[in-house]
Amino acid sequence: MEGSLLASLTVWLLSVPPATSSRLAKLPSSRRAFISAFSGPLSLPPAPSPALLRRRSSVARMSAANSFDSSQQSAPGSSDDFIVAVDGPAGAGKGTVAKRLATAYGLAHLESGLLYRAAGLLSLRRGIPFDQDGRVAQLCETITLDDLAYPELRSDQAAQAASCISVHPSVRAALLDLQRRFAHFPPDGCRGTIIDGRDIGTVVCPEAPLKFFVDARVDVRAKRRHQEFVGKEMGMPFEEVLEDMKQRDKRDRERAEAPLVAAHDAVVVDTSDMTIDQAVDAVATHVDAFLRRRAEKMGSAQSAESVGVDPVREGGS
Repeated sequence: MEGSLLASLTVWLLSVPPATSSRLAKLPSSRRAFISAFSGPLSLPPAPSPALLRRRSSVARMSAANSFDSSQQSAPGSSDDFIVAVDGPAGAGKGTVAKRLATAYGLAHLESGLLYRAAGLLSLRRGIPFDQDGRVAQLCETITLDDLAYPELRSDQAAQAASCISVHPSVRAALLDLQRRFAHFPPDGCRGTIIDGRDIGTVVCPEAPLKFFVDARVDVRAKRRHQEFVGKEMGMPFEEVLEDMKQRDKRDRERAEAPLVAAHDAVVVDTSDMTIDQAVDAVATHVDAFLRRRAEKMGSAQSAESVGVDPVREGGS
C-alpha cells in the first residue's frame, strides 16, 4: 500500500535515507518522523530530453573536482550551499522544471506546495475551518505518513485548500523550519537541493545562490490546467478554471505574509510561449554558469593554497 500511495506524492525526486542518517538525526524527532515518511520508492518525472542529458554529462565532467562531499558540507547559509529556489504561480511550470533539473544535476527535490496541500486536506477531513489558523498550524506539526499518503494531494480541492490556509502566518511558520532544514541538509549522495513553491527565494531560502521565478500569462496557465483536467476526465469548464486561477493568484499575491513575488535577484522566466524543454533549458543555462563559476573559484582557491597565497588578501589591502 505504501509504495503506490507514496508514488502519488512525488515530494522527493530522490529517495531519502532512513531517519537514522547523520543529517536527519539533526532534526527534532517530530521532524525526523515526518521526513522519514518519504523513504519509499517514488515515481520519477518524464525522462529528460537528449539536450538536457548532454548538459548533465557536460556538467558532471566540468564539476568532477567540485562534487558534493557530505563530510565537508558548508554551514547553513554559506555561499557554497548548492540550493536552487524556484518560485511561481500555479500552472507556470515551476514544478516540472524543478523535477527535470533535480534529475539532471543530482539534487534532492522538495515540492513545498504538497506540505500545504496535506495540511489543507487534513483540515477538511477533521472539520477544522480554514480561518482557525491556530488549529491548522498545530495540525502541521502532527503530519504523519498516514496523513500524507493521499492521491487527493494532486486534486484541485487540495490545491484550493492549500491556497486558503497558506495565507496564515502561523501556518507558514509551522512549515518553515522543515523546508529550511531540507535545503541545508540534503540527503547523503545529493549535491544540493532544489525547492519549488511560492516564497522559497524570498522567505524560505533568501540566501540561495540560484533563484528563479517561473511565470506565464494567466490565460495560458489556465489552459494548461484545463487540459490536465480533461486528461483526468474532469468536466470543469475552461471559464471556471480561469476564474479559479485568478482567485488563487489574488490570494497568493495579496496575502500579508510571504506574498507571491519574485525575489529581487531572481531570474524571471516567462514560459507563456515556451515548451517545457525550452523552459528547462532556459533555467539550466544559469545553473551551468553557476557551477562553472563555483568550480573556477574552488580551483583558484586550491591553487593559491598550494603556494601559500591567501586569495582574499592577495592583490591589495
